[in-house]
Amino acid sequence: MTGTIIWRDDMSVGNSDLDHQHRRLIDTANMVRGLSGDEDAEIIQAALDEVVEYILHHLDFEEELLEKCDFENIDNHKALHNEIRDGVLTISLNKDIATAAILDGIMDQIINHIFCVDQEYNGKI
Repeated sequence: MTGTIIWRDDMSVGNSDLDHQHRRLIDTANMVRGLSGDEDAEIIQAALDEVVEYILHHLDFEEELLEKCDFENIDNHKALHNEIRDGVLTISLNKDIATAAILDGIMDQIINHIFCVDQEYNGKI
């Protein structure tokens, strides 16, 4: 990820709850981006815990909303979420090797998902 991400209206998916969560994920990505890599392992692990917990919460919330709205591409969307979940959970289970770079990679993946994949349901929910 390069630089700080600033929320813009064109990032909206047309749902205030999801937009709020996406903004929080962007804030988290910016926080992770601010880690130098020289931090104490406890700081990295605390950041990892926050990242994992919120990403998993967000993915569950988003899927529930997409199901309620009968989103036509939900199976594909869930499959992409499962890839993210698998990566996040794998890293979470191996906290002792977590680094700032690994956290940055997780956040890159989720931010790319928000900016590309999540736009598929913009205006449909």
